[in-house]
Amino acid sequence: PETMLGDAAVAVNPQDERYKALIGKFVELPLVGRLIPIIADDYCDPEFGTGCVKITPAHDFNDYE
Repeated sequence: PETMLGDAAVAVNPQDERYKALIGKFVELPLVGRLIPIIADDYCDPEFGTGCVKITPAHDFNDYE
């Protein structure tokens, strides 16, 4: 939660049936009310956790790329 202010997107696997209809839509960061996009990324593993990955460029170099 401490990195939420830096979140830039939420990534989902484009093959994940649960989320593929959401790609291109937006979610709201609850702390500030800012909208961030839901993007497709093969890096996301649908079998791990929720299958969603938050993208926080200032926190993780992999997110910056």
